[in-house]
Amino acid sequence: MVEGDVLDQESLLRCMHQIKGVFHLAGLISIMPGANELVQQVNVEGTKNILKVAEKVKAGKFIYTSSIHAIQRVKEGVIDETLPYIPGIHMSL
Repeated sequence: MVEGDVLDQESLLRCMHQIKGVFHLAGLISIMPGANELVQQVNVEGTKNILKVAEKVKAGKFIYTSSIHAIQRVKEGVIDETLPYIPGIHMSL
């Protein structure tokens, strides 16, 4: 396991030297109303950075893990991978 800054492509290049795959778990959430620039930067631009660098170094497998804040809320039942994603309902941005 290595650490880097998703907003710094140079740090990602150093971290991804001679790797066989990436588990992307970095992300921020905000429960405050309105847009949050840092959440947008980390979750969107940071993911783009990791994808770019992973492709550049031919990292192999790329596994992206999101959070429950990226999917719709339900009043009852289980929230799992069977719940459909509906664009515009996400809670992370």
